[in-house]
Amino acid sequence: MRPAAKVAILAASSICVFVVAVGILMQVLPGPRTSVDYLVIGGIATFVALLTVFFVLITTIAKTPDTFYRKRPLARDATEGSAVPPADTTPSSGPASQS
Repeated sequence: MRPAAKVAILAASSICVFVVAVGILMQVLPGPRTSVDYLVIGGIATFVALLTVFFVLITTIAKTPDTFYRKRPLARDATEGSAVPPADTTPSSGPASQS
């Protein structure tokens, strides 16, 4: 499937989720509704639609083991052959670094 088709399906499904969420919230909230009620309905429906898009992207398109973080490679010690963590290269804030 082409990437453009995946994006079109994802966009259409997110619009459908938004419409369904608005329909459910319109039935749940009692009337008469004020403008604040419509603001809340739209906000919650937008949140649900974006949350759905996020989970669909994470579980299908961006399905890699390092989606949120990347493991730091260990530096190999040539003399011992064991893995050692990389040296800290950040400047220290101790008295030796102050001039």
